[in-house]
Amino acid sequence: MIVYMMRYLKLLKNGQGWVSQMDNNKQNKYDSSIITRLESQNDDEIIEALEYLKSDIDIAKYQIDRLLTIFKFTKNFKIKHILAILLHDIGDIKALPILISEITNPFNKTHRGTLIYACEAFNCSEYLDLFITLVQDENYEVAMTCSLVFEAMTGTFNKKLLKENIKKLKEKLNNLNNSYEDCIKDAIMILKTKIQF
Repeated sequence: MIVYMMRYLKLLKNGQGWVSQMDNNKQNKYDSSIITRLESQNDDEIIEALEYLKSDIDIAKYQIDRLLTIFKFTKNFKIKHILAILLHDIGDIKALPILISEITNPFNKTHRGTLIYACEAFNCSEYLDLFITLVQDENYEVAMTCSLVFEAMTGTFNKKLLKENIKKLKEKLNNLNNSYEDCIKDAIMILKTKIQF
């Protein structure tokens, strides 16, 4: 009996056995169903598929190219919002240039918060100037989210450029008198820590 149990455990460890086969069949069933809904022209079906993928990031990772295509072409802000969260959670670097493109697209100007949040999952050091501009020109939510992106940056920065950007943010701060100030102060504090590296 022990010998059979050991063999069975070895099969399971190697991805064989009835449990693994059931899981593979289940995954294939969900994959084809997800693909069908993602390729649908019906926004509700796409949203349903995306909501499922949020609950199973491992399956979502296999759909990254399809997700990025949807993200580039959809005009539905709810779909963009769900996709941005998914792209953050998946963490595939292929998403970063598309996220940056969507952030800079004027069509998304009033819906940038989640797009910027998704960038926090990546090292956006090469886009420092963009995020500095967003902190200066946007609103509270955008400024606060940009601070998260600043924290995640790990690149080597030009100290002179960082100091110039901090100076710009301080000038912006001097012209404000609301809660937006706290976000800019946070951004300045985070950027100052980057000068030390």
